[in-house]
This record gives sequence, C-alpha cells and structure tokens, in this order.
Amino acid sequence: MKKRRKEIETNKNNYENLQNKFSKGIALGVGIILLGVTILLGFAGVANAATTAALEERYAIMGVIVLLCCILIAVPTFIMLGIEEANFNKKYPQLPHFYTEEEVEKFDKKFIKAIAFGVALILVGVIAMIALYGLRMVGEESTMPTVILMGCVTIAVPIFTYFGIQKEKYDIEKYNRMQSEEGKTREEKSDKICGVIMLTATAIFLVSGWIFDLWKMNWVIFPIGGILCGIVSTIFEKE
Repeated sequence: MKKRRKEIETNKNNYENLQNKFSKGIALGVGIILLGVTILLGFAGVANAATTAALEERYAIMGVIVLLCCILIAVPTFIMLGIEEANFNKKYPQLPHFYTEEEVEKFDKKFIKAIAFGVALILVGVIAMIALYGLRMVGEESTMPTVILMGCVTIAVPIFTYFGIQKEKYDIEKYNRMQSEEGKTREEKSDKICGVIMLTATAIFLVSGWIFDLWKMNWVIFPIGGILCGIVSTIFEKE
C-alpha cells in the first residue's frame, strides 16, 4: 500500500512537471509568434511613412524577417515539447485520478480570473483602435491602432493558451480517454487539420500583406485560424 502511494505520487510529480513545462513552452511560443506579427505591423506602419520606395521596401522586408525569426524560434519549441509529451504518453498510457476536488476548485478560480483578464485586455485594445481611428487621432494609413490591439492580443492569447492547457491537466479522465487507440486516431487527425489551417493562415497573411499591402487588417487571419482549430479539436473530441 505504501509502495502504491509512493508510485502514484511519483507519477503525479512527473505529470505535473511535464504539463507545467508544456503549458509554459507552448504559451511562450505562441506569444513569440504573435510578437513577431505585432513587430511586423509596426514595421509596416514605418514603411507607409517612408519617404522613398527603397526605404518602404526595406522596412517591409525587415518586418517579414522578424516574423520569420519568431516562427523559427517557436516551431522547434513546439516540436520538442510535442515529442516529449508523446514519450510521456507512451510511458504512462493510463493515470490514476490523483487530483482532489479542492485542487481543481482552487485552479478553477485562477482560471476564471485569468480568462476574464485576457478578454478585458483584448477589449481594451479594440476600444483603443476604434477610438484612434474613429476620432481621427491617426491617419488611415497608420498601423499604430492595430499594433496596440495586437500588443494586447500578444499578451492575452498566451494567457489563454497557458491556462487552457493547465485546465486540461486536471482532466485525468480525458487524458486516459485520449490514450486509447480511438482517442489517438482522433487526435492525430485533429492535429493534422489544425497544422494545415495554421500553415494556410500564415501563407495568406504573408501573401496578402506583401502583395496587396493589407497588413492593417490581415492579422485577423490568425485569430480565425485559432478559432477554426478549436472547433476542429472540439468536433474530434466529441466524436
């Protein structure tokens, strides 16, 4: 009995360490990509104000380079964390329900506050953008209002990501269900579809910005892609 308790405690610690590392790493990677988008929009604004075509092109290229560098940092992080999680799942195909109701309730209170803060932050960015454009405090060619909104999104979305993964951490029943053969098949399909969605979103973002100069509005492609991925994940999870 004592040996069994020690084994459960060890499994819990290993699971906690992995999930905490995974949630922080994924949230950080998402934040880095969004930061790259925000910086790109900033460079796009500077490019619009450039006095020569050469300078405009230079600033636009610099923005794209920054975004690609951010993607270069984030994607390997996602891959390494994904492999580490997959190895853990193979080693521990089933886990006991080692979280108490008190632990879950304590986290849920933090979760609600974090989500509320993130939503409020995005709304602040939306209000700032509407105010700046609506009151004509900046010119129509300025990307500053969009940069402010994206700055808020860059902070809020990693918060959503971190606490979303942390919330799933406490759902051991879902973990065990997803480790079944049927669950793994659904997850693989969902991951592939989401990968295609986000790669397509990135391609559309770069093409529409570079060719059609839509940097001020094409950032919405990423939130739309994220929503679509959420819908896909939900559908496959409930099948």
